[in-house]
Amino acid sequence: MKMFCNQCEQTARGKGCDVSGVCGKQPEIAALQDIIIHQLLGIGCLAHAKLKNGNVDDYVNNFTIEALFSTVTNVNFDADRLEQIIKKGEEIRDGLLKSFKDVSAMPEVVFFKPATSSRAQLLDQATQVGLLSGPDSEDVRSLKMLLRFGLKGMAAYTDHAYILGKKDDAVFAFFHEALAALADPLITVENLVDLNMRCGKTNIRTMEILHEG
Repeated sequence: MKMFCNQCEQTARGKGCDVSGVCGKQPEIAALQDIIIHQLLGIGCLAHAKLKNGNVDDYVNNFTIEALFSTVTNVNFDADRLEQIIKKGEEIRDGLLKSFKDVSAMPEVVFFKPATSSRAQLLDQATQVGLLSGPDSEDVRSLKMLLRFGLKGMAAYTDHAYILGKKDDAVFAFFHEALAALADPLITVENLVDLNMRCGKTNIRTMEILHEG
């Protein structure tokens, strides 16, 4: 089983680990984390849409940052725990879907259903949703990766701040907006550059609330 992970500066040959991680990450773990990220794109689409006409519950916000945090290098190499996150993500997604009368215009990723009854099937699904899947140009793919990494790092700070009793709804809103944008097949280089710049600014705010805690 192959993998692809390039989220740290110690990747093999400076290009990415594709057999096993220099950090010790195994292909099975990389695959499950790819599933989690794909799920979060769908959850982000629903949460971002819901914010236009109402609020998103704290448990959705909290799941989003915890799930993102779980995919950061060396944070979680426990396959059983990652499967639990995937199952929880499915519950979160289903709950959000019920809050909409019409979801026919939602992107396909919203309806992604993980094969939670079998790890082997989950791993097979991951080959279809990994970082290198899809028809994106190199520029778009690279900017999407940069944004994903920014969101993952920001999730760590946001989670720590949340534990300390500090939060900012605008930060959570950006997570959902950015994840929804990553699911947009028509997103442009210009859109992604703007989102990456805004991610940096939002991360400054995140560090402020962490400092307040």
